[in-house]
Amino acid sequence: MKYVLTLPLLLAMHFMSNMAAAQTFMTEEEMLNTLPRAKLGGISSSDGKTPWEQTYGAPENGKSGGKGKGLWDSNVAYSFTWKVKNGQWCEYWKNGKACWEAVLIDDTTIQMYKKGKKMSQVWKILEPAPGR
Repeated sequence: MKYVLTLPLLLAMHFMSNMAAAQTFMTEEEMLNTLPRAKLGGISSSDGKTPWEQTYGAPENGKSGGKGKGLWDSNVAYSFTWKVKNGQWCEYWKNGKACWEAVLIDDTTIQMYKKGKKMSQVWKILEPAPGR
């Protein structure tokens, strides 16, 4: 059986392969080299307007987790723990938890995905981890 690849089919295949490459999630090692000891900020995906900043502490005792501090809406301080688990970045707060896959868009922008779905807001690296 002979297959004929038409130009539209070739273009569609090329576009689909580029889409998959653009959504390559960060590995656990890449997350551990990027996020701990860094300061990040963004806008809440839950309401699309509230600013937040978080500083991630270094991993504790060689583990893939640690502690962090945050500032919600420029005036509410909070603390949390974080962990890299099953290829995801997870955070645990007093009132809940969440885990995400991450895509490093550029040197200062991380796009998070929750259960494979792109989140509405990006995370910005405000201060990179030392040595980054």
